[in-house]
Amino acid sequence: MSEGLFIKRQRADERTDSFASLRREGIELAQQFSGELWTDYNLHDPGVTILEQLAYAITELIYRADFPVADLLSGEDGIDYARQALYAPELIFPCRPTTLLDYRKAILNAVSELDNCWLLPIRQTDGDVDHIPGLYKILLKLDQDMPEAQRATVLNKVRRWYQRHRNLCEDLAEISFAKEVDYELCARVEVGSAQRPEDVLAEIYFNCARRIAGSVALHDYAQAQAEGLSLEEIFSGPFTNNGLLMDDELAGECEEFLVSTLYAAINKVEGVDHISTLHLERDGVAHYDSVACGSQESTLNLRIPQRLSEIKVVLIANGRIMPVTIEALKVRIDELNFRYYSSRSSPQELSTLYTPPKGNPQQFADYYSIQNQFPVSYGIGSYGIPESAPADIKARAKQLKAYLLIFEQIMANYLANLNAIPSLFSIDKEQHSSYSFMALSDQQINGLKELYPDNPGEILAGILADFDDHHERRSRLLDYLLALYGESFAQHSLRHFNYYFNPQEVEERIVENKIDYLKSVVDLGRDRAAAGDCGADTWSERAVSGLQRRVGLLLGFQQSSTCSLVAGLLNEGLKLARHQTYEHLKTGSHELEFIELDTTEIADKERLFNVPLWEAAKALPVEELREHIGDAIPLKSNLLSDRLLRQGIYIDRYQLFNQASRRDYQLCFQSAENQYWTLGCYPDKESGIRAANCLRHLLVHLNSVCEGLHLLEHILLRPFDCASHGGLRQSPGDDFYPFRISVLFPAWTARCHDPQFRLLAEETVHLNTPSHIHAEFYWLDFHEMYEFESLYEKWLSLKCKSPADAAALNPLSGSLIKFLQDKRKMRGVGASP
Repeated sequence: MSEGLFIKRQRADERTDSFASLRREGIELAQQFSGELWTDYNLHDPGVTILEQLAYAITELIYRADFPVADLLSGEDGIDYARQALYAPELIFPCRPTTLLDYRKAILNAVSELDNCWLLPIRQTDGDVDHIPGLYKILLKLDQDMPEAQRATVLNKVRRWYQRHRNLCEDLAEISFAKEVDYELCARVEVGSAQRPEDVLAEIYFNCARRIAGSVALHDYAQAQAEGLSLEEIFSGPFTNNGLLMDDELAGECEEFLVSTLYAAINKVEGVDHISTLHLERDGVAHYDSVACGSQESTLNLRIPQRLSEIKVVLIANGRIMPVTIEALKVRIDELNFRYYSSRSSPQELSTLYTPPKGNPQQFADYYSIQNQFPVSYGIGSYGIPESAPADIKARAKQLKAYLLIFEQIMANYLANLNAIPSLFSIDKEQHSSYSFMALSDQQINGLKELYPDNPGEILAGILADFDDHHERRSRLLDYLLALYGESFAQHSLRHFNYYFNPQEVEERIVENKIDYLKSVVDLGRDRAAAGDCGADTWSERAVSGLQRRVGLLLGFQQSSTCSLVAGLLNEGLKLARHQTYEHLKTGSHELEFIELDTTEIADKERLFNVPLWEAAKALPVEELREHIGDAIPLKSNLLSDRLLRQGIYIDRYQLFNQASRRDYQLCFQSAENQYWTLGCYPDKESGIRAANCLRHLLVHLNSVCEGLHLLEHILLRPFDCASHGGLRQSPGDDFYPFRISVLFPAWTARCHDPQFRLLAEETVHLNTPSHIHAEFYWLDFHEMYEFESLYEKWLSLKCKSPADAAALNPLSGSLIKFLQDKRKMRGVGASP
């Protein structure tokens, strides 16, 4: 006899986190640690009662922690996806245009007026700078009836789009319209009499024109998903928000066009019954089978009749020819074209493709005291102890409440941490702790005031602060969010080359940098090979390349966009000089009156002391720092030594000296070379301390704002409308332009002066640069960078104009090439100055 089928009953204590399991484990631990003291573990034992209440409360904590992640992240308004750094599939999956097919898709999506387009690489021949690798030309196919003025507008729109979306070391050499080879449609078509003949004829011409021209269809996303494509497949390649472009349709172009394919285009027109004859005609020659598609730069085109005599499609209904009017035909064709091009410029609705998680907001922080679950006889619940109860009974009840309060505080804090999950896994910069707590109240626990301190929030915050390594814990949480996108951000440059911050400030900066990285993780991942927009305004955010922005963030540079690196000093009215030059200019001045270490006055240690930290200085804006510094000699003369800029960021290099013969205090600076020189005099000790700290923070600020990089693509420096740049003593060579970039760093800041940091910076560029691109490095001093930026800014201003002024642009391009050649000759590419 076979056993009957049944569902096995699940025992409540099979789960390790069930009440029964927790109770059993608790009793086993009690027996292990206090078996000699407790002899009875039955239900009436008060210790077992307390254990059961705690086990019951823990199951409630476990229950709340088991809520779906969407619920844990939900607030009153649902999940704030931007705050949680959670990005939609249409942002994460697509890449930027990379292949020739990608570019065609993106251009056809962006410019709805196009019927088709082709991106063709220009091959290098005989060293011609107009035919170097990385240059492309774009051929456009437009509607034949488009006016010339509108055609020029479309051409400029495509050119501008390419400038914004090109990749590093690529550029557009030419953009033009494909040559159109016109054919006439000749056919005899039998139709029904229910439709207007002009409507039927217009649709025949429209469908055949689209088929002959090779117009690319934009497919509906929802339909593609219904046919089995996943989100990864739908959003593969560049994102085309107006519809899905199929690879096989774009890549399926052939050398000849089959006339037979027009049968299907005509038969799907409503009202068409039968096609008697069909062929294409050009210059009086009829083509019944196929026509050649022409060269790579020419396209087929169906001529649309403009006069009645040009109509060679005959419509026959009930054995007689249907008459048509040319005006009605042209109006109907214009309507069909307008509807077609309008549909190509309408963004598709993506909400039907996927449903983002929508959690149910929960009150995870609601805490209900376990004391309310105890038997009333314990006297610790909401009813308390009767006033008539003896004093010892009241004391024991209060003692038990205090004992349980320790456990309750832990459980309440647990719920507070659970409620804080949206803040923990967020990119909020204002979050300053990773542990949360809950200050309990009398409404939760009866008689709490007699046991709780007056300021529970401050005390709990202080206790948790001793265990809360906030920055380290927050950094690990941000690492988890970065890992969701396959990114990591170790920030070795800040940890190992910390010149500007104390240890806590370094950790704060690392957290801030990771948050900034997460805010831009879509762009930084997708556009890592993106070039700067050479058609954008000078020094704008749009002109920064993806590589430049990514490297700037990875190295912890304050300036990660295209901007002047010398402006930070110049805006403060300061110029920077090498210390040897500075010494020569200041010889004999009071500023360089070095203090002799063996004098009697300096030997008196009570008159020479180190400057302590004044923490308030770091919160002051630059203007107030200058006020506290006063008439310090380096700022008063507007000329700053690069040695002071780099070494003045250390507070232990500042000393105050009080000469016996004078009442004021002299602020001195001790260089790494163990030389002392005067920075200024102050009437009292406090003024000198404030001045030294403010000067230090000003120098830290100046170092930070001067750090960044410039990235120059050599292909953009090629000469226009001429064979070579005039005025160059030496040709840059055939290998100068293709797939090369020059990366220029400042050499005068504290970090950038360190040879080990330079190696790290160059390695970071190499690791993040596309493998086919060669990077050359230049570390420029202040005056060299000023010279470069003056040329670069003028060049950018001319480069963004369309069309380019070759007569003005070529000399500036030649000057930039000469600048790079001279620096390469002086110290070799990548060598330190």
